[in-house]
Amino acid sequence: MTDDWTRRAEREAAAILYGCGTYYSGPTRENLVALMAAAWLQGVNVGSHETLAAVEVGFEQMQARL
Repeated sequence: MTDDWTRRAEREAAAILYGCGTYYSGPTRENLVALMAAAWLQGVNVGSHETLAAVEVGFEQMQARL
């Protein structure tokens, strides 16, 4: 599962670079993609926690109404 997320993050990072018109080749590009992929994964992690927190609030509100 982790490898799937890592590959997805690397694809997203490469797409962002391409969309910005930034072209790198060689080890520099690989390092930049890896760094951006780590940042993307961190964003996914934060988003997951925010979503979970919102769901918990929703359940608490439903429970209070019952």
